[in-house]
Amino acid sequence: MKEVIKRYEDTMAEFKAKRKVAEEKRNKKFDRMNELEAKLERAKVAAQKADEAMYAIHCPSLYENIVEPLAKRLAEHFEMEYEIYGPFGIECETSIYLRKYMKESICDQKTISITLRPDWEKLWLSYNTGEKISRYPKGSVGDMNGYNDVYAPLPVEFEEILKLVTNDFEKGEESNG
Repeated sequence: MKEVIKRYEDTMAEFKAKRKVAEEKRNKKFDRMNELEAKLERAKVAAQKADEAMYAIHCPSLYENIVEPLAKRLAEHFEMEYEIYGPFGIECETSIYLRKYMKESICDQKTISITLRPDWEKLWLSYNTGEKISRYPKGSVGDMNGYNDVYAPLPVEFEEILKLVTNDFEKGEESNG
């Protein structure tokens, strides 16, 4: 029986030695896995911050960077206050209206105005010339969204833009309504 016990003890010692080696390898793999998981977590946090930083970058806007300064410049030139209406409709039409009396309805007084829409291909603006074409039937979605209105590229020179504004004061109209 001593031989059987000895073989058992030897087998158990061999098992324990192999088990210890396997356990050390396994622990190293788990340690490496934990390191990689921690590294992945740090990378996720860094990627999230980069994503937030990317979306925090202010995108230039035709309205903020061109329409608003143009409205201010027109207001200074005519010594009137301005309001910007829009963008409206499929074509994002925006109108700049200048008027003397901000407490009165825009419909009850003369105005100076210009209506603009973006030209997305050229990243610039076009202005409504006041002309109409009959591309779409009256009252249709195309007509209601200004597709029958004629637009031309907005000049870059302020003096040229001044020639394009609709000025009810110069027309000698009694009322704008």
